[in-house]
Amino acid sequence: MIMYLILLLLGLASLVGYKYYMHILPHKAPKTKSKKIVYEVVIPSLALFVSIALISAFMVRTVMVQDDKVLQDSIEALQTGMTARQEKQMAKAFDELHKNEDNYKHAVILGNPEGEIVVYEFMDFYCGHCRNVSKVVAEALKNRNDVKLVLKPLTFMHPLSKLTASAVVAAQMQGNGKGEALYYVMMNDKIQDVDLSKVKSIKDAEDLVKAKLFEMAAKAKLDVEKFKKDLESKEVEDELKRTADLAQSLQINSTPNFIIGKKLHPGAFQSADAFNAAVDESK
Repeated sequence: MIMYLILLLLGLASLVGYKYYMHILPHKAPKTKSKKIVYEVVIPSLALFVSIALISAFMVRTVMVQDDKVLQDSIEALQTGMTARQEKQMAKAFDELHKNEDNYKHAVILGNPEGEIVVYEFMDFYCGHCRNVSKVVAEALKNRNDVKLVLKPLTFMHPLSKLTASAVVAAQMQGNGKGEALYYVMMNDKIQDVDLSKVKSIKDAEDLVKAKLFEMAAKAKLDVEKFKKDLESKEVEDELKRTADLAQSLQINSTPNFIIGKKLHPGAFQSADAFNAAVDESK
């Protein structure tokens, strides 16, 4: 507003000064008609036009800045509202997660099955970060007895993700920590590194990975024949569907993701200390 007044005063001052020059000092006035038109019509009109143009430009810029701020404020308010809404939905989902015992059914349990602190890990055997964090988690769980880690293998990262996820669920159906045993064998022996360079179809790839899984099952001291049968069972299919539905309800679409208490920790922990700190914070 102050700028408008300054520009307006400058325009008026120019006109007053010009009138003073033309009329109070008549000896300076133009003598010919054409010059008189230029001095008395054209120049004042140009001066007035420039003043109006400057004022208009300043007004437009001010309005644009104000509108931009209003727009930004609106976006921030919307984002804040969405975040609050999402956090409320997530908190409710986490409550239901810990109450529903079906989430433990056939799920691979790492650590202490009776641990008072329940941690969920959404992972995929074809996820490099999941492989790295498996060593971090193993180190952390080795030194504490209060954590029950519920493994939730997802199946969307690779065409063979479903097969490897089915393997640990089938192993868990044998009880006595067999799911945990096969999980660590698969991670340490790198099931995802089976050479598929010469296969010609997904069926050939599955057969090659299955053969390796059967070797790993024997190494983990599973009943291999039962393992082969359970691998294709409806119980395994149902568990994978429960995991997929759970991930969707929690808006989890990447791996690894940890749920510790009522907090989501996306990505891999870089150290056992970082994992332990997150667990201790949830108490």
